[in-house]
Amino acid sequence: MTSWNKEAERLYGCTPDEALGKPVTLLIPEPILEKELKILDRVKHGERIDHYETVRVGKAGRTLHVSLTRVHSHAECRQWRAPEHF
Repeated sequence: MTSWNKEAERLYGCTPDEALGKPVTLLIPEPILEKELKILDRVKHGERIDHYETVRVGKAGRTLHVSLTRVHSHAECRQWRAPEHF
């Protein structure tokens, strides 16, 4: 993860020191990891994904239902938007 804001800290329970530089896969629950890795691979290869709903896991193991919007590759956009909790 290359950026971490106050809302991400509140949702996931991780400080910037705990999150920055770590792989986003730490936030993905094991049961859906393979599916999510395929989506991340599509983004890595240039596919733009405007919206999808998924699940993430916080530091304390709390399940978070999130809506990810405008998912880009890091090369395409230097700033990632924090997932919105719903």
